[in-house]
Amino acid sequence: MKFQIGDKVLVLHSNEEGEVVDIINNKMVMVDVRGVKFPAYIDHLDFPYFKRFTEKKLVQPTKQKQYIDQVKPEKEGSASKKVVDGVWLMFLPKFEMDEFGDDVVESFKLHLLNHTELGYDFTYKLNFFGKSEFDLTNKVYGFKDFYTSCSPS
Repeated sequence: MKFQIGDKVLVLHSNEEGEVVDIINNKMVMVDVRGVKFPAYIDHLDFPYFKRFTEKKLVQPTKQKQYIDQVKPEKEGSASKKVVDGVWLMFLPKFEMDEFGDDVVESFKLHLLNHTELGYDFTYKLNFFGKSEFDLTNKVYGFKDFYTSCSPS
């Protein structure tokens, strides 16, 4: 006998889950689906585990994209006391896995941190093999940061 009393089953025709409550003979069982009991042939039933693992999960509603010009600036009073410790240039590597399983630096994220009260004009030039790929002239204000990335084209 494929099923026993108390087994959880999947009714193939309606795709509903139920429970075996009685065995009628070696070809039929009594199934209870949400309080409704009915006889069913064993070949019309299956275990629900395969369906549970293969069905797609309900997708959580995704948040609407928020662009940088929609982000509210932080309140001045929310940050702790500002410490003047200079201008910093941070190179944060972005790793990719190569065919041997080793981490290889694929690109850099550049963070220009201005921890002073003065604003600074800067020019960012990106060259590959002596050829200019990208130029940017901008200003970073006092106690503000500027982010960009560097990757080969």
